[in-house]
Amino acid sequence: MYSPGLNNQYSRGQNIHLIATATEHNGLTELDNVQFSQNAETAYTATPLNLQISDIGEDYEGVMAKLSNVEVINTTNYNEYIVQNEGGDTLVISNYFFSPELEIGSFYNITGVVDYRFNSFMLAPRDNDDLQNLTNPTVDVTFSVDMKNETVSNDSVFIRGDWTDWQEPVLLSANGTVYETTITLHVGETYQYKFLNGVENWENIPDTMCTAPGNDNRIITVSDSTTVLPLVCYGECSTCISWYAPQVSIRAIQGEGDITPYLDQDIKTEGVITAINELGAYIQDTSDIRSGLWVYSPGLNNQYSRGQNIHLIATATEHNGLTELDNVQFSQNAETAYTATPLNLQISDIGEDYEGVMAKLSNVEVINTTNYNEYIVQNEGGDTLVISNYFFSPELEIGSFYNITGVVDYRFNSFMLAPRDNDDLQNLTNPTVDVTFSVDMKNETVSNDSVFIRGDWTDWQEPVLLSANGTVYETTITLHVGETYQYKFLNGVENWENIPDTMCTAPGNDNRIITVSDSTTVLPLVCYGECSTCISWYAPQVSIRAIQGEGDITPYLDQDIKTEGLLRLLARMVFTFRTPLI
Repeated sequence: MYSPGLNNQYSRGQNIHLIATATEHNGLTELDNVQFSQNAETAYTATPLNLQISDIGEDYEGVMAKLSNVEVINTTNYNEYIVQNEGGDTLVISNYFFSPELEIGSFYNITGVVDYRFNSFMLAPRDNDDLQNLTNPTVDVTFSVDMKNETVSNDSVFIRGDWTDWQEPVLLSANGTVYETTITLHVGETYQYKFLNGVENWENIPDTMCTAPGNDNRIITVSDSTTVLPLVCYGECSTCISWYAPQVSIRAIQGEGDITPYLDQDIKTEGVITAINELGAYIQDTSDIRSGLWVYSPGLNNQYSRGQNIHLIATATEHNGLTELDNVQFSQNAETAYTATPLNLQISDIGEDYEGVMAKLSNVEVINTTNYNEYIVQNEGGDTLVISNYFFSPELEIGSFYNITGVVDYRFNSFMLAPRDNDDLQNLTNPTVDVTFSVDMKNETVSNDSVFIRGDWTDWQEPVLLSANGTVYETTITLHVGETYQYKFLNGVENWENIPDTMCTAPGNDNRIITVSDSTTVLPLVCYGECSTCISWYAPQVSIRAIQGEGDITPYLDQDIKTEGLLRLLARMVFTFRTPLI
């Protein structure tokens, strides 16, 4: 299709609908005089056909084709390559769409469009992805260097390597302080190289972590796929760290308006981590307006946890209306201890001044949910706010009143309050607390399904799996204050314990029973099927001499045993207890 300027409207891979004139031009059937074009509604595909050189002709004019295992044997007078197959058939590789660089004597798989020019059919590849060197395969490798700590030469930034015996400097393209270029290199080969600040000013790399043995050249062994090397700092093995960036408070970073006055600048700051997840953390350095800040740094939660004080070097940015730190270059525990006490706010206060700040809403009612299963709360004056599930997904009761603590977050063009766990929620209508249940299975053969608990808090329908720590299994369940619940442990999903002792069971049955207090509760450890702790009836009976052993430490350390001895009243008694003995 002949239509100059069409590339300004469309790109490769798009589907197109045309009104044009069918013509013949120098033996090539084509469309000319394009009167109208638009994106086609139908999605078309074109898979290259595997052809032999002898197939290339009128039937495949304009068709995508692939030649396999052809040898480059020569060039034409127009610097186009000539390839040949095993049978001696030859074909010109057109440079109509781009000018490939092939190696004479090497074998290739070549994909392209069957073109007709100068009374001959040719194959026209479109870019390097259409070429596969079978003799000495090559791939594209992208190199990039950050010059943020350098004064860049007026000549700009270059790279040299032993792929040209260090003779030809390649100019890098600039994007801010980052300079990069892509070079085609041979798979499996090892190359040394350096960046240059100017044509002749070679970088010096004192760190041997990324250099070749015996010198300070960078080194790479080329893989069999297109590679984008990690961004490095000029003269260093890692990314740039702005050691001389100014240290500023979070209040200064937030500034007085919606946009940070340090936009796109590297800064240092510190604070206490108030909330953290797999994408980053909120930090705060005082309990005041504009004292909180989001730090976008995936994986930061693998190094730090909530409550830790952190020192950062990062870039101040704006992301969808949220002031944040990005591109964290360096972090460590801060020496200063920062605190962040939640501010008592009204819903109407929640806005830019409190972005990233710990806050508490009191006596708000849950009135509805959003389409994203987040709760909406309302105060007495009718103001509403979304309770974000960004750090965890709370389970609130519509119609109940709560005190809710969290971080003031900004997502989807709205301010929200983001609680971090159940401790940030206080149900004023029907308050709840955490109750920890634990059971000792030392006298049982534990089921392959493990140990569970069921209770009438879910009408006995949902068994809860307990976590094991040796022979002790436990879990924590949130229950309503003042309510009385019955429950049982299970050895397996359906094997209920039987408790003959009525000292800890409900009247009229053998279910355990608890009335929930108004504070977090850890129930005493009990033995499975019993009201008290486990007694090791089958522990070995040994003498006191054997328990004492021959050294300073009992040979029965941390083992249950039976023993006997004479008391003051000369009574003979049998005890079962756990060593060490006192």
